Amino acid sequence: MVRDLIEKYGSAKMMLGITLISIVISISFAVGASALYGFADLYFVAFVSGLIPLILAPIMFFPFIKFIEEINLREANLNKALENVKTLQGLLPICATCSKIQDEQGNWKAMEEFFRNHTNVEFSHGICPDCAEDVYNKHIEGNKE
Repeated sequence: MVRDLIEKYGSAKMMLGITLISIVISISFAVGASALYGFADLYFVAFVSGLIPLILAPIMFFPFIKFIEEINLREANLNKALENVKTLQGLLPICATCSKIQDEQGNWKAMEEFFRNHTNVEFSHGICPDCAEDVYNKHIEGNKE
């Protein structure tokens, strides 16, 4: 909400708005104080009405600036994170026999190459327990003969 206001009106206009609010508060305070204590002096009301905004506006504005800086920092971090995100969407044509994947140009690429080019994924190869048992049992049985 605050960010929308700043984008719409600018920070200078927001500062002016905060200053005007503090002037209204100070005039109300000065008029109330003069009525309470019986001051009929217009100079007192003018002095207090001018002094209080000088005190209140910075007090009200600096947390506002910190808030805006925090929003801008978070937005920059989110944009940086979004730059690092790559996604695949839709159907992915894959060979049922060799597991090669067809790219946008119609070329068939090894799965590792395709994902390396389209994502931030790197492959490390290993062997699952089922395949290890199958491969090594065949190898051991082949050596016995």
